[in-house]
Amino acid sequence: EDRAWAQGDRPGAMRRPPALPRGSHRRVDTVPQKLMAESLAVGPEDYHSLPDHDFAPTEWSSAFDEKTGVEVDGIAGSFRCYFSGNRDRKIALIFLHGGGQSALSWGICFRQLKEQLRDSDVQLIAYDARGHGATTAIPEDDLSAERMV
Repeated sequence: EDRAWAQGDRPGAMRRPPALPRGSHRRVDTVPQKLMAESLAVGPEDYHSLPDHDFAPTEWSSAFDEKTGVEVDGIAGSFRCYFSGNRDRKIALIFLHGGGQSALSWGICFRQLKEQLRDSDVQLIAYDARGHGATTAIPEDDLSAERMV
């Protein structure tokens, strides 16, 4: 009954869904090992055997093949973009960083993917969003639809 999962009887009270029945959800460690081996994902059993990566910030050139500033009409400054792979490739994977980060946060991922995709038709692209990294696009406070594209 609906009332069984209400946190209170007052109007506007917060609601939460009922708990999942026992055994109804998949655990991460039940994912087929072949799938885990072929992905960049790390399962719980792998935590103690992670490669000894250095996660310290590195120079852009250790992960990307090229960097450039892309200018956009009507915006002073430029957007910093990083590329790996031949620009004539048919498929482009575009990586967007999280808040407070920059395109360089994809560096370790790019190093891994560059090796795996070396002979493919895939190009890797990462860019610094407005107000992040080396992007200097202004005005930073113009959040209109025309400027967000």
